[in-house]
Amino acid sequence: MLLSNSQKLRVFLSYARSDGNKFATSLFSALEASGFDPFLDQHDIVPGEPWKDRLTGLLREADSIVYVVTAGAVRSEHCIWEVDLAKQLGKRLIPVIAEEVPLKDMPAELQRLNFVFFTREKSFGEALLQLTGALRTDQEWVREQTRISDAAERWEKREKSEDLLWRSDELAIAKAWLAEWTPMKPEVTALQRAFIQASDEAELRRISAERQQLEKMVAAQSARERATRLAFGFAVVLILATAAFGVWVYNLNLEARNLEAKAEQLEFENGVLQDSLEAQQDDLADRKREFAEFVESADAPATPTNDPSSDETSGASPDSPSATQPDRGAGLPALDTGVLDRIVEARWNVDIFWCSGSGGDANRGRAETIETALNDEKLLQASGNRAASPLQIGRVRLRELSQAANSKRGYGIKDDIMRPEPGEVREAGELIRILQKSGAAVPAIGNSTTPTAQYLSVFICKSSA
Repeated sequence: MLLSNSQKLRVFLSYARSDGNKFATSLFSALEASGFDPFLDQHDIVPGEPWKDRLTGLLREADSIVYVVTAGAVRSEHCIWEVDLAKQLGKRLIPVIAEEVPLKDMPAELQRLNFVFFTREKSFGEALLQLTGALRTDQEWVREQTRISDAAERWEKREKSEDLLWRSDELAIAKAWLAEWTPMKPEVTALQRAFIQASDEAELRRISAERQQLEKMVAAQSARERATRLAFGFAVVLILATAAFGVWVYNLNLEARNLEAKAEQLEFENGVLQDSLEAQQDDLADRKREFAEFVESADAPATPTNDPSSDETSGASPDSPSATQPDRGAGLPALDTGVLDRIVEARWNVDIFWCSGSGGDANRGRAETIETALNDEKLLQASGNRAASPLQIGRVRLRELSQAANSKRGYGIKDDIMRPEPGEVREAGELIRILQKSGAAVPAIGNSTTPTAQYLSVFICKSSA
């Protein structure tokens, strides 16, 4: 299967033009034919372009660096500078021996590494197989390091803006990547570690702030409901007291005229009290609806800055519901005072991505229908009007998957599909059942190897639908 350049491992060739040009050119062609995306300065630097800035950019973009060892290369300040920069960036460095030179003459960073010899009676093809095998070792981990490094450098250049930090699924991927590091892999740089740690801390602060805001709103709602109940109780007592007073007046056998006046006054007061009670009940219902709308809006995410695939891997951004979206609370029972506890206990978050390429409007419409169905189900679960379900719904987000993001590695989605992990088949089946019952679009079930606990992602990308 042919790979696009975005899927190929990017390899930078460092060599001395004085005596390594011919070998580097041959190695470039061999790596390209072997399915890699090699960089060679004579191919990738325009004459007159500031070479140092351009080479720095190429080294940053590369997943691995192959250093062509020749007598000229170990003496070249240019080549030694590339070795030092590769170490600073945490890049994997593989030295290949095109011409044997004394070990002591090599840069110190190269002396501790394993060499691939293209000499010593070994054919070019045999040496190439050894080199390509080394390049493909842990290649997914190395690719992810390049992506994290790019994001960390942008964050540092923008004065460590919190807007550029990763969150949610992107942060989970970065933390899993860091946990997989072993001494056999390239070093994780201090900047990469700082970026992941800062992202983690920002995510914890955001979650804490959202929880505190919810708690404040629920406390205020509870206080208003207590006040309403007290007012209602006082009104009942007043009605009973007034009725008792009327009976007492009657029993005293007052004049008929005074009794009629008292009865008319009592009827008037009862009408006033009844009107007051109805107004208070209407106010209570309005406040409950406001609270339900608040819970729904609190679940809607702030606009993220990263695409789900990107480093640039997250071109998908959240979208607010359209102006024509139906009221999600219509026909649903009002939430009781314990609604927060049931909402907080809901565990499964769902992201619904709609592809904005061909058929984008139709994709978005179907995605919004799914969002509405899941939010309706969440409210029913929270109100206690649903039997226990293996899929207790938490946050539901509608997000855009742009064409640029969908063209990157790991995506290329062209159909309506849900991607659960192997251990999430039961929850995925329950989500399908909810959508079938609501009449929303039902995606196929694919698979995912990305570790995201209690999270399901649905992609709506079938342009012909």
